[in-house]
Order: sequence, then structure tokens, then C-alpha cells
Amino acid sequence: MHQAFLQQNFDLPPGSVPCHIVNSSEAFVQLARQGTTCCMIPHLQIEKELESGELINLTPGLLQRRMLYWHRFAPESRMMRKVTDALLEYGHKVLRQD
Repeated sequence: MHQAFLQQNFDLPPGSVPCHIVNSSEAFVQLARQGTTCCMIPHLQIEKELESGELINLTPGLLQRRMLYWHRFAPESRMMRKVTDALLEYGHKVLRQD
């Protein structure tokens, strides 16, 4: 995803920028907070760090859009229906819809 973003927005071919592999998105946040790397992190995950200035957005106005999918088995139990409804409601509130 990072390489596609760099190619699409800056015409940098894949492999032209060092790439880091870590075990979780939280680990990427930690690396960014330490100043070790720049990386793509969902805004929702780092709202506080952006507001405080601990982290900065290096590409304001540039977004990487991804479709999110919620998979569940049919027939759906009442409990799973409640989980599905809660995810949809929360997603509509906090995720960009454009």
C-alpha cells in the first residue's frame, strides 16, 4: 500500500524507498514516534499524536482510499446481527464516506 501511494502521488517506482516490515500497526506508530521512519498510519489511530504535534502529516490532502469489507456467515445469529449493525453504525460515524 505504501509503495503504491508513493508511485501514484510522487512517481517513485516500487523499491526506490526503504521499506520496513513490522508486526503491527501499533509498532509502526512507535517507530514514527521515535523518529525512526515515516509511514502510513490511519488518522483514526493517531488523532492525539497529530493534535499534539508529536506526529505530523507529511502529505496533507493526499489520501489512500481502501474499501473495507465485513465478512460473516449466513444464516446470521442475532448476536452477529447486532455486531454487524454496531460496526456499520460506528463506521459511518468515523470513516470517510467520500
